[in-house]
Amino acid sequence: MELLQTELRPFLAQLKLNGFEITFVDLPDVSFDYKTISSADIRSDMAEFLQRFGSDNEPRSFEELVERYRERPNAHLYGMERLEDALAMPQIQKSDLKKLVQENVAKARDLINSILDRYDGDFVGFLNFVDWFSIGGGPSCTLPVSFETKPPISIMLGSRVGNDLALLNIVQEFSEIAKATQYTEN
Repeated sequence: MELLQTELRPFLAQLKLNGFEITFVDLPDVSFDYKTISSADIRSDMAEFLQRFGSDNEPRSFEELVERYRERPNAHLYGMERLEDALAMPQIQKSDLKKLVQENVAKARDLINSILDRYDGDFVGFLNFVDWFSIGGGPSCTLPVSFETKPPISIMLGSRVGNDLALLNIVQEFSEIAKATQYTEN
């Protein structure tokens, strides 16, 4: 809330002037087993790829790939933790993974839709990343809205499954408002 009252105040004021209704709500802390699902996907997909394309000079298994990365710490500035997570994660049977995915997709969609229905909204915004849309399949986009800090303050916007074009239109409008707010501040 302190961030909203300082750096984002001009942007939020412009949104209201442009006809947007802003409602602040406490959102539940929900887990969608994202790390479990994505780790299983990473491991499975990489193992299949390496079995097919590995060679004497290239890793042939996921375990070999992770070991090769460990040997070259300067070669992987980002993403190593995801490989380590995938390697450490207990293997899941394909049928169990499919069931876990289906349950979490439904749970994420239900949560997104219930919040939008409750507040009669078209989209929801966050000041941090949430995995609801990655799991639920709804469109989402993150855009910078305040350039007073480095890195800029960004808002993640998301909507219902199938509402992609409407979300893109809102993102474009928010982007124009953020630019205009920046120029009027300076």
